Amino acid sequence: MRGYRCIFVASQRSKRKGNCDLAMAKLKEGNINVATEMFQRAVSITPSMAHQLIEILKLENIEFSSSIRGRCTVGIFIQS
Repeated sequence: MRGYRCIFVASQRSKRKGNCDLAMAKLKEGNINVATEMFQRAVSITPSMAHQLIEILKLENIEFSSSIRGRCTVGIFIQS
């Protein structure tokens, strides 16, 4: 099974790099909306990272709301 996981992880990295490259190209073209979407697809946020961010926001008394679907945090919205 380990070999399958390695292939899957490598595939994910390759896909994220492709999304990042496409985002940079779209940004240079001035297509901000598509670039933003591609940048969002280019990152990998773990549940641990999201939890750390939420804890820091709480410590700093920064108001926020989060959108949670199942066990996955879909978005964190900081109110300014």
